Amino acid sequence: MLPDPIVDARDPQRWWPHPALQAQWWADNFPVDHPPQPHMAQMAEDSAGPADAVDAVHVHFGFEHLSVAEVEQFVAALRQRHIPLVVTVHDVDNPHLALPDQQADHRQRLGVLLAAAQCILTLSRGAQEEIERRYGRTATVVPHPPIVPDPQAVPRPMTRRAEEPGQRGMEHCTVGVFLKSLRSNVVRNPAFYRGLAATIYPATLQVFVHEDQADDELIHHLRATRERIDIRVHPPMPDEELYRQIRAQDAVVLPYERGTHSGWLRMCEDLGVPVAVPDCGFFFSQADPESPVREYSTGDGHAAGEALQELLVNPAAGVRLDSRPVVDVVGFHYQLYRELHSQRSQTGSR
Repeated sequence: MLPDPIVDARDPQRWWPHPALQAQWWADNFPVDHPPQPHMAQMAEDSAGPADAVDAVHVHFGFEHLSVAEVEQFVAALRQRHIPLVVTVHDVDNPHLALPDQQADHRQRLGVLLAAAQCILTLSRGAQEEIERRYGRTATVVPHPPIVPDPQAVPRPMTRRAEEPGQRGMEHCTVGVFLKSLRSNVVRNPAFYRGLAATIYPATLQVFVHEDQADDELIHHLRATRERIDIRVHPPMPDEELYRQIRAQDAVVLPYERGTHSGWLRMCEDLGVPVAVPDCGFFFSQADPESPVREYSTGDGHAAGEALQELLVNPAAGVRLDSRPVVDVVGFHYQLYRELHSQRSQTGSR
């Protein structure tokens, strides 16, 4: 994997907006008369920089800032250089675009990418069917890659280590909802959270929100409610702290109004925490059938609370029987990249 370029010297960890999605970046780094030579093995050994080789480009997300014309120029730049394009469709619909015109633009951008892609992946059967219906392309379903590097290293709270799931009294249970910076796909209606908290009573609803949103109207409403809602205002958490906070919950609810798939869902699965997911998008279809996941009607706090009650009383109620094959996600991607590298070498694409 090539290292990300530094987009902002003041924030070296920030990778977006990624310059490699711009045709000009390819013109500057890989002139057509000197295209990159595929040598994946050397890249794996010495982590060669971007001027040395590109065997394939794999786009997941992060292209919503581009115009449709810019996406067309990007795929044309790859085509000129005979670089295969792989697209993983995380977002059939972009969760952070609220207006119909914005969503239509996203679909056009995605359509350009899918038309040019040598290989299309997605994370659920539901999304696979929707891609076929909308774009006439067949996607391969591959599970969401793991998020938590070492789940066993994340400690369980001391009070829960000796207890089996479902044995805790409801009055000792907590349900977490992580609002972060209240992006546009999050339910903003206080009634959703009040209904949720009332339904799971006597369990406590813990609402985590970034400190830059502490004065948001939604948070003020929740502070004033009589339900058992515990507001936790915090700065953005380092990964290790986030994993610890999630694992401290008896269950987590995803409070989304729209979306397709969720890395947050996969993170909870990695940590063995039950999750209630909305029925918009394909969250339930994404979930591992052996994970304790329940679906609720989008935007309905009482329905979310009922799903959580089932998970709190009997986490196994969210486990499904499914014939889904076990997939080595890392191995699958490695093999895919090897095949693309081999095809380029055999055809002499330069």
